[in-house]
Amino acid sequence: MQILNEIYKQLEKEYRSKTHFYVTDLGTCPRKVIMNFGSYKKKPQTNAEKIMFYKAENDHRAMARLLNKSDRFFIIREEFSINDGLPEMWHGRLDNLIYDKEDKSISPLDWKGTRSLKYQLELPKQSHVSQLRSYLMALINMQFPTDKGYIIYTDRTGSYEGIEFVIEPDNDSVLAEMKIYEDWFENCIGETILSNKIRTTLDNRLDTLKLREEIMAENNLPPILDRSIKQIKNEFYLNPSWQCDYCYYQNLSCKPNMSKNKIAEIKDDKLKIRKEYLEYEGRLNEIINPKDDKDFYNFCKRESKWKLKKKK
Repeated sequence: MQILNEIYKQLEKEYRSKTHFYVTDLGTCPRKVIMNFGSYKKKPQTNAEKIMFYKAENDHRAMARLLNKSDRFFIIREEFSINDGLPEMWHGRLDNLIYDKEDKSISPLDWKGTRSLKYQLELPKQSHVSQLRSYLMALINMQFPTDKGYIIYTDRTGSYEGIEFVIEPDNDSVLAEMKIYEDWFENCIGETILSNKIRTTLDNRLDTLKLREEIMAENNLPPILDRSIKQIKNEFYLNPSWQCDYCYYQNLSCKPNMSKNKIAEIKDDKLKIRKEYLEYEGRLNEIINPKDDKDFYNFCKRESKWKLKKKK
């Protein structure tokens, strides 16, 4: 293990409380995002996880090198910081900024690796769209002439081809989503943080992190994510959010309900809900009889808020 141990040392990253938001926080659990500002107890990252993330980063770089050899595209910037174009408390770094020789356009490109594309996404994940749109907003603010960006999903198992989506800007939706996290931040930490620079409400001799944690402990953190409803044939189960499954705070600093409960079934063409779960009747009816307004794809298409284009 001499060689591997040296590799693990190089991959070791110290957990630190952060002093600003990242655009990759968008669409993720607000409770986890706010807790990251303190030093709440969390599960350490395993060596296997460190290697997986490092390999994913290098896979994206390899794909970018191949793209750079094409006749149509070339890469202007790699791992490009966009902090100057974001609100003060937000930081971000995009994978690639590319130039299209055919339409003379400049666009951000974000690579996403998944374990399997067998479900063949009809739409990109909402959190990934928000992230890409934050890149577009920042680039526009930095005077880059851009009007679209790309999200490309690649399959880590090598079983399925990649999927490409074209995303157009929507600054209003990005700023509205950012405000959700900023409001929770202000509610939990208040005046102990000014913009993205930390200051104490007493004096500089106080330990900032300790003070922050004390303040956060006295205020309400964002709520734990609701459990989702999963349908298996004619039965319905209440499952923990997938984000809770992978959260490093789970059962340490945050204790979500991780149980999986059968809450209803369709029998004799009628929905029968268990008495203790009657509060979920509305959500169950939406699953059984989805309305156009609740259908994500139709809603996005009709309102033209996402303006998504899928290329095979």
